Amino acid sequence: MAAAIAGVPHALITERFDFTICQIDDDTLAAGGFDLDVEDLRRGRAALHSVFQWIVDTAEVVLTDKPPVAALDEGTAVAAALLDGRAVFTGPMIREIPPRAEGDGAALRERLGLGPGPIVVGSVGGTTMFLENKKRIIDCYLAAYQQLKQAHPELQLLLLGREKVDAPQDVVQISYLPDWMPLLQEADVLLSAPGWITVTEIAAMGIPTVFVLGSLGEYHEVEAAQRLERLGFPTLVGPEPEQLAALVGPMIGHAGDGPSAAHLAVAPEGSGTARAVRLLVAAARGAREQLPGGLPAALKA
Repeated sequence: MAAAIAGVPHALITERFDFTICQIDDDTLAAGGFDLDVEDLRRGRAALHSVFQWIVDTAEVVLTDKPPVAALDEGTAVAAALLDGRAVFTGPMIREIPPRAEGDGAALRERLGLGPGPIVVGSVGGTTMFLENKKRIIDCYLAAYQQLKQAHPELQLLLLGREKVDAPQDVVQISYLPDWMPLLQEADVLLSAPGWITVTEIAAMGIPTVFVLGSLGEYHEVEAAQRLERLGFPTLVGPEPEQLAALVGPMIGHAGDGPSAAHLAVAPEGSGTARAVRLLVAAARGAREQLPGGLPAALKA
């Protein structure tokens, strides 16, 4: 917005087709437990939609790592820009995926205290809005794990979250990993909230994943959960342990089967980072040619 006001050429890189509140309806918010001022929301959405439209319209190029879904995106600025060529779906704009060498998996397991059996990674996101939803998810992970162990005695659950919780001794708990990609490459299944950075990484890597949302009260991720479900990912909102176990069970032992159709919908060519860079460079060159007198001195510096 500052660049547009100042007349400085800019690119928009976004995982949103509109502001979040514009892509969730009042019924869903009410089901999430919120008290609504319907008229205030209507006015707020109209203002925010106009601002987002303006940001898109003033950008030299718009890049998104989120595949469009017509039923969710109709009427949004980014959907319109995709149709007329001003926006491009690039696929995941992520860092380089680390190569795997023989012995890497065994070394990682030893370092993290994991045995040789199948691994389920339960990610407990730090963006949860309500503490009770975080607790609900952790309890669901633990209960589903106990059910899964009946069929897979060697199964281990690794909880990745900021707080330690009361869990069985065979559950490995880690508060932070500086790089979780090697762990995901070793895991059979990831359980995660539908944060879009996670979505793009697991899609590019082909990691089997079940996306879990504590409740509709986590409204900032409801649109992502709806999109993932429509793209074909197993997705649960406010799940019971039996539901989670039923989805995870058939996935154990199939980590090497390759990307699913859902993975390919998000990452049709794996990482899209190189393509995004090429588009940004082309946009920068085009903008420079259009500026009278070339780039401003501050930008040249």
